[in-house]
Amino acid sequence: MANKNNIKFSNVSLSHKNVTFEIKNLLELEIGKKYALVAPSGGGKSLFLSLLAGYPFMGWIGKKQNIEKFSFFGFEIIDECFLSNLSLRKSFTYNKIWKTVFLPQYLPNVRYVTNVSSEITFILKSIDFDITKSEIDEVKKNIQKLIGNDVLSKNLLDLSGGERRRVELFVRISAISSYSKKHENTKILLLLDEPTTGFDMRSEREFFNLIGDEFGKIKNNAILVFSTHALYLLKENIADEIVILEKSKFKKQGSFSELKPTIEGIFGGKL
Repeated sequence: MANKNNIKFSNVSLSHKNVTFEIKNLLELEIGKKYALVAPSGGGKSLFLSLLAGYPFMGWIGKKQNIEKFSFFGFEIIDECFLSNLSLRKSFTYNKIWKTVFLPQYLPNVRYVTNVSSEITFILKSIDFDITKSEIDEVKKNIQKLIGNDVLSKNLLDLSGGERRRVELFVRISAISSYSKKHENTKILLLLDEPTTGFDMRSEREFFNLIGDEFGKIKNNAILVFSTHALYLLKENIADEIVILEKSKFKKQGSFSELKPTIEGIFGGKL
């Protein structure tokens, strides 16, 4: 029996200015699963994730064909709906079912003389989870324990790219965990755009293992979608399913074994 809390796309277009992302066939994202988005460069990974997160685009979501109805984030859309720059996180969460949390590929420039502790507070407030001061302090304590090296007092400029990525990920996971305890009926869509950009192969593998471990703590109320160029790791089960995009269109969805020939055909070479 289909889970009504799953996210389903069918005959949908997501648009920003003159760029449109199309989903003609059924794409379904299930609670508790990790999904890897793969595509050639320029294939639409960042566009798709950014449009889902409403970061920082404006656009439309609407039907592509003559269909009776479709639903998005548990909300039935009769025709089409304009997305403000607050987008899905605001426009669709008045149904009290879904919230989105996004980690973009390119992090904002470091604000002037900002230490990690202040940055954590800034991120948590921007996520808009109505998190309390005691909960913020708890998140900081967890991050200090996970990363060590007196990380909270460090200036962001003194962190390596990998360290800052870890902080950014832990903050989001911790916020989701805290929020889910208070709002058991709310589901979370966690979106990570190329989370291992700039990592070497060893660090990349370790970070994806870390993502899997951390997602395991919130999976009962969440879906994880991440984009990656690390095709060599797909066979190591970093995702439950793979979603292939091509030319800003959804192409196929399935397990690694099911999609291996398609991926090799698109990218060339053996996996």
